[in-house]
Amino acid sequence: MAINLTANNFAKYVLENKGLVLVELYAEWSGSSQILKPMLKNIEEIFQNKVLFFRVNIDQDRDIAEQYGVTDIPTILIFNNSKVIDCIQGIFPKSVLEHKLNKLIKNENKTL
Repeated sequence: MAINLTANNFAKYVLENKGLVLVELYAEWSGSSQILKPMLKNIEEIFQNKVLFFRVNIDQDRDIAEQYGVTDIPTILIFNNSKVIDCIQGIFPKSVLEHKLNKLIKNENKTL
């Protein structure tokens, strides 16, 4: 299950990590965030050994959202080597995220 991050541990888990990291920025009151929640849980199960999954509640840690220019929720930020390499905002089909992650994993394996 995705770990909830705060401003206190965001750098440790996301920015200091060398692999692929997916961060969901969400709000409990957001209907769109609630719609994506089960799909993201399923994506996490599929990619559990290839991607790290985290969540940030923007009502509790607005600074993280502001730092990355997030204005819409939910927003998915995908990091590699501490840099944002992709961003998806709003509701999207599961296939979109699966395709992006598979492509990123394939590209990451080519560079090893």
